[in-house]
Amino acid sequence: MANTFRLIRGEPRTIALPKYSADAIEIGDLLYWDATTNAVRNAVTVSGADYATKFAAAFVGVALSAHDAGSTGNVLVATDGDFQFDCPSGAKYDVTDGVAIGNGTAVANQTVVKTATAGEIIGRVLALKASAGTTVQVRIKSKLMS
Repeated sequence: MANTFRLIRGEPRTIALPKYSADAIEIGDLLYWDATTNAVRNAVTVSGADYATKFAAAFVGVALSAHDAGSTGNVLVATDGDFQFDCPSGAKYDVTDGVAIGNGTAVANQTVVKTATAGEIIGRVLALKASAGTTVQVRIKSKLMS
């Protein structure tokens, strides 16, 4: 997905965190802290059947700066605020519903899906989304803000 600035309102409470040099990070990517590499990484680097739970447990925020693979340095990360993310159509989202990373079947860097599983939640829906909708407004819940 191309760099997409997703912040729609609120103070993003930014922090600069190191990135894993092999990863490319785009603006709008959902990021987690990887304790193995001591760096932030984007969602597609999470693997396994329980990817949503693994990601949520280490979720730090949304990338506000882009970085090429092979580069080093810090990523500017929003740890708070309201964002608009892509989501699958076909389900209605109500205010306060939880969202998890991905599209329900696969990991995606800038896509969320409705979930009722507490251990997968990375944010809460802020505005109703009709079944046919393909974007949703979300207030993120960074582990850094907990």
